[in-house]
Amino acid sequence: MGLRTCYNALSCAALTDARLWYAFIFGYCLAVSLLVRKANKEKGINFYKGAALSCLMGYGGGTLCPILCGIPGVLVQNEVAVPMMVFAWSLSSLGAVEAFLLRNPIGLAILSTTFEVFRCQVMMGCAAMAVANLQPPKSYPVATVGPLICGMLGGIGGGFMPLSVGLEPLNNGPNWRISSAFCFSVWMRVLMDPNTQPYLVALEPGLADATAGRALGVAVVAMLPLLATIVPLPLGMNPLFPAKVKTA
Repeated sequence: MGLRTCYNALSCAALTDARLWYAFIFGYCLAVSLLVRKANKEKGINFYKGAALSCLMGYGGGTLCPILCGIPGVLVQNEVAVPMMVFAWSLSSLGAVEAFLLRNPIGLAILSTTFEVFRCQVMMGCAAMAVANLQPPKSYPVATVGPLICGMLGGIGGGFMPLSVGLEPLNNGPNWRISSAFCFSVWMRVLMDPNTQPYLVALEPGLADATAGRALGVAVVAMLPLLATIVPLPLGMNPLFPAKVKTA
């Protein structure tokens, strides 16, 4: 009973409450905007280019997946997406905002949590989009590869934007965002697949509720970066948490 109660509480983190959606997308947009501004700090970037670049990087996955599925993307489908990113980009120019969210442990924890929770929501949405628009193969009851690819792209697509970036993000192997997007997408497929889901329920009856399973996956992805600041974990490079310089 205790675990089921925990799952129900975590379901809020999975954004089943629409009222929390705005808080999470705001934190997500702030994280993207601050990282774009930080990456272009030395050479400088004007307001218009920064806003456009933030939209491309922040909503890259939500743009690429709809292209693959042949439906309108987030930039034109969601009325809040672009205005929220432009607003966040404007706020990111304030030194106090950057100081609190990137250099203060509490602010960084809030920023990372909202970023990861919303990123998981995007991955779930992209995977669901693929399930709804792709025909399953004749040999299996549900589509698998397509939802896996779209789920992953939902979590990492922005890293390959603008398209001139190419595949450079893969030069150093998988980082935190790539590995977490892959693991979360696999978890979602195992959780929703009619052939594998009964095995999970046999291990933990609370997972019979799909919302509980999604919330558990979101919680793990959101908590691991924070845990890595206390206990060394091989998560790979995370832009929000720069690697500490080792001293002799």
